[in-house]
Amino acid sequence: MKYFLLILIFSCSSAFDRSTGLQVYKDSDELPEFPGGGREQHRFFYKLMSYPQEQAGENFEGVIRGSFIITKSGSSTGYRIEDRSEKDYTSLDKEFIRVARLMPKWKPGRCNGKKVAVRVFYTINF
Repeated sequence: MKYFLLILIFSCSSAFDRSTGLQVYKDSDELPEFPGGGREQHRFFYKLMSYPQEQAGENFEGVIRGSFIITKSGSSTGYRIEDRSEKDYTSLDKEFIRVARLMPKWKPGRCNGKKVAVRVFYTINF
């Protein structure tokens, strides 16, 4: 009887983020975790986000697809809106970034047992 040894090598993919100067992973063995988990992250955003006054009469409905980087230390940086350039950010986009800057430290992501910076994507529906 022959036995085969199969060795799987897991790798995490990363790229250099010019805006922050960090090597940022989009795939990691362990994703970053907000304190208390995803439910607490939702509560955090929905509790602190406010509808900008200049859009109050517009009955705006839509989606904000934001992202940020969770660093090796668990802090956040590199905030952006995925669908548009910074010059085209709406008041609601800016409000998302304002609130994201207030986040507490996260449990950092890991790749091959080491802490790594990971870009986290977050969507809010209005």
